[in-house]
Amino acid sequence: MQHLCLQPLLDCVTDSVINRLLLMRTILILILASIQVSLCTTETYAWQETQAEIVPGGDLRWAPRPFAFRAGPTTRYIDFDNGSDDAPGTREQPWRRHPWDPEVAGRSRAHSGPATFIFKRGVVYRGRLSAPAMDGSAEEPSRLTSDPSWGSGDAVICGAVPVTGWLGERHRDMPTDGEIWSSRIDWQPRRVWIRATNGALQRLILARTPNWKSAPDDMRAGWWEWENPQWWTGANKVSHAGKRMHIGIDARHLDGPPELYRDALVWTEYAIMMGSPYATRVEGYDAQRKGLMFQGPWWGDGEQTVTGNRYYLEDKPQFLDEDGEYWFEPAGKGGTLYVRLPAGVNPSTIAIEAARHSTLVSAGAMHHLEISGLVFQAGNTHWDLTARTFVDPEVESAGIRLLGGGQDIRIANCRFEHLTGGVRLRTPKDDQMLIGATISDCDFADLDRFGIVVGNSSRWGKAEGPFSRVEEISILRNRLTRIGLRGGRDCHGHVIVTEFPASQHIAGNIVAQVGGAGIFAFGGKGSGQLHDVPLSRSLIHHNKVSDTMLMTNDWGGIETWQGGPHYLWSNISVNPGGYWHWSARNMDPRKPESIDYGTARQGYAFYFDGSFKNWVFNNIAIGGSSTIGDPRSNACAFMEVIGFQNAFFNNTAWRFNAGHRRQHPRAGRDLILGNIYQDMSMWNLALTKPRGSEDANAYQMQNGDGNDFDIASMAVGANVFSGTARAFGAFDEQGTRHQVMADFAAGFTTRKAKRSDIGISQDGSALTDPAAGDFRPAAGSSAVDAGVRVFVPWSLAATVGEWHFTPNAHDPGTVNDEHWYMMPYYVGREDYWKTPRNHLHGDGIAIADYVAGPLEDWTSGALRLAAGKTLVARCAARPSYSYAVERDTRTAPAEAQASPDVAGHDLLIEVYLRTTQGDGAIVTKLAQRGYALEMAGGRPRLRLCLDGTDVLVATATQTLSDGAWHHVIAEADRDGVPAIYIDGQAVRIEISGVMPTASLANEADLHVGGLAMDIDFLRIARSTLAGSRTSIGELHAWQADGPQLRDFAGRTPTGSRRDAGALETAR
Repeated sequence: MQHLCLQPLLDCVTDSVINRLLLMRTILILILASIQVSLCTTETYAWQETQAEIVPGGDLRWAPRPFAFRAGPTTRYIDFDNGSDDAPGTREQPWRRHPWDPEVAGRSRAHSGPATFIFKRGVVYRGRLSAPAMDGSAEEPSRLTSDPSWGSGDAVICGAVPVTGWLGERHRDMPTDGEIWSSRIDWQPRRVWIRATNGALQRLILARTPNWKSAPDDMRAGWWEWENPQWWTGANKVSHAGKRMHIGIDARHLDGPPELYRDALVWTEYAIMMGSPYATRVEGYDAQRKGLMFQGPWWGDGEQTVTGNRYYLEDKPQFLDEDGEYWFEPAGKGGTLYVRLPAGVNPSTIAIEAARHSTLVSAGAMHHLEISGLVFQAGNTHWDLTARTFVDPEVESAGIRLLGGGQDIRIANCRFEHLTGGVRLRTPKDDQMLIGATISDCDFADLDRFGIVVGNSSRWGKAEGPFSRVEEISILRNRLTRIGLRGGRDCHGHVIVTEFPASQHIAGNIVAQVGGAGIFAFGGKGSGQLHDVPLSRSLIHHNKVSDTMLMTNDWGGIETWQGGPHYLWSNISVNPGGYWHWSARNMDPRKPESIDYGTARQGYAFYFDGSFKNWVFNNIAIGGSSTIGDPRSNACAFMEVIGFQNAFFNNTAWRFNAGHRRQHPRAGRDLILGNIYQDMSMWNLALTKPRGSEDANAYQMQNGDGNDFDIASMAVGANVFSGTARAFGAFDEQGTRHQVMADFAAGFTTRKAKRSDIGISQDGSALTDPAAGDFRPAAGSSAVDAGVRVFVPWSLAATVGEWHFTPNAHDPGTVNDEHWYMMPYYVGREDYWKTPRNHLHGDGIAIADYVAGPLEDWTSGALRLAAGKTLVARCAARPSYSYAVERDTRTAPAEAQASPDVAGHDLLIEVYLRTTQGDGAIVTKLAQRGYALEMAGGRPRLRLCLDGTDVLVATATQTLSDGAWHHVIAEADRDGVPAIYIDGQAVRIEISGVMPTASLANEADLHVGGLAMDIDFLRIARSTLAGSRTSIGELHAWQADGPQLRDFAGRTPTGSRRDAGALETAR
């Protein structure tokens, strides 16, 4: 029970009615708190579970949890084959259609309120469910499910309808050979299948030329190529019909009559980056140049169509020239479907189905909704395949779609196949919220554009807030295969996409053979946005993505964007694609010096694209080839663009052209520690773009990064390098190429980096047998006992100061502030490095004052402060911060910045320290008002002051002056009570005074020290644990025993210290 000391409260009572009310309120809150804060219970957290099966050598296997049928008190049964909408909806007398089906009638249509709707297994429900709201309640969720005891096989919701009435007729423009059949129908399908007797679907191909077949490493190997000579001169951009557009020239193949091409769809790559094939309409044909005229991926003549870009044509009757194809001629609301089936089969003898319904379950709101145990298949899409996503919602149709607010949504143990996408949950309006959505244990396959998309209302062109709120998103234990291979305009085929949830958990997902990135996670807010984002927490672990970016380039197998903290651990990324044919075709293996790391492929195992505050550990990056000149050679294991405050430690990378690459690295502020890089062919560490033959001035003008890289804030050490790269790396402003590690290390040492030994170069393999899938360090490897321990703080909301007390060789008296809080002045991501920080400065502090601490072992991670010795973060007369917003300049005054001045906000102070002194200040920001965390009689004490008087004092009853390391959190909930936690436990406190409601703002500097102590970590936040959507139990479990302290397989180190790389060696 929490100890309450009420006498000081009674002593401060005056006759003021207001003070009496405040006193009564505080006493009531304290009594309630005393009831709640009693015995500490042991909790488990979802991130503690691997969510996948771990193979000891370093692999992951899908481990979905089995389906469990659940029903509420109200049940309704649905049998599409034998039910009736006029029936009561019981198991014995089921409905035919669901009440949310637009074609429903009778008693089913009249139903209202939450229920468990049970679809019969072994039955295909043909239709769609659509409603303004699909709501249940916390007590009785609405459920769409199946019961294993009712029917056998799959319970299917299908968007396709059987096609009958076949005639042996062909269109006048079709080839005369082969068996072509037709049927007139009253809807317009964009997808057609053969359904086998076992229910499996075989998709027919929309008539095309050439009749290409994909290759494993190059899906577009059978496409034709544009010739487009001298494309860089603009000669292949033309005006036609009053519009600017591209012309693609191919004299070898485009020699037919104009009507063969006009109005066809052309799927074409583009340049320079991304290049994802998109569909656009052929608007003209130049018979003289043998060229097709069409608009670019966005509109007009945007982007480039270059020599070696590839393309094919489709959707013309003339192209129906091979078995397994179809073509549809629209007329009114229906039209005629033509098919040419494998082996000339008569369609009347088999089951042909054509897509009619696009999105199968759609709503404008979903609250307390569960969908489980169902199969969603065979959906249609928007007719115009050239349309961008904003044209119509059905451009991105899905098995399940929410466009609106929601809460407590659970989608589990479902299968999604032959659709545009699987699950799409978006809050498109700025006043909407999506709080709590879990998509788990589902199987996604053969989806044209995406697997899972969850996002807020962020959109191009909107800078000012507000934006909708999305949080508590979990995407767990799903399998996603053959997705994003037919994307379309403004679609790159990414599979799992999350857009700015405040908290997200993506784990245990197995992704393979996909068009774009496997996992594509945004945190914080978008570049260019002006609103305040106090909390962002992304947990991404135990996912495996293989053969990604088969239809695009310049992405990552696993990719994070924007604001963290992003925590990425124990993931595997295999063979990231990104093949760009127009570049690779020019490689000459006889001239390897002309081939760069990304000449053949621009795809990265892990990509941090304008991504900040990433903690990346225990991951494995596996390349398919690193042979210079091989079109299959994978570009890079770990790629950063612009980002900083990223830590890469204890990861393993095998067989890439480059191990680690940074682009626009001027901010420094990275850790690269304890990693294994084996068989890199070109670069181990290209921490800036290596300079070619140009001089240093030309190089700097080209890259635009200036000449002030913050190398002193970086640490590179304890890494293990095996194999012979063409050159070791580069890191400085001139792009100096360092051929060997010793030269690289000498340069880092000269720049006084936090750590500069770089690592160890080893002969022979550092890994046991990577070709056989064993990524553990080999016996006797230099990696054994060579890894590091890095402290990884659990994210808190509105963190305004974070100090790790690692020595700064350039200036030992400065301790850098490493907080990350995306306030409104975080606008353009290129300028984030300029945003204000609250660095601590102390006079007379030397490297020798830094000592070993408990939190990290890669450096002396704690600072020893003598009694009376302080560090100061300057807050008095704090300057305004100016930042660019498009063409304007705005200013954030001191009070609008993330500073330790908490003003009227909540307050949380976290510190790791040890001391034997009983009295003294730990951290203070006090003038006539403010706060202090100090030791009094050996006990931690939090003081809040107004007008020179202590208005609230909270003192722990536990002493800390025992010379041992302790973790302390003191927090002040401005609408509640103070609390103090020691070593992960809430402790009893004595309280005097009342919680102030007035601002604590003051002009004083922040002072750290006064108490004789060793300090390892300090953090200040304008929030509480509850306001950070966490608890002391979770924070302590993460920081004291989290996955960063174990290896890929969850094992604790067994040697003298952690092994380098993702895995401990087999001992």
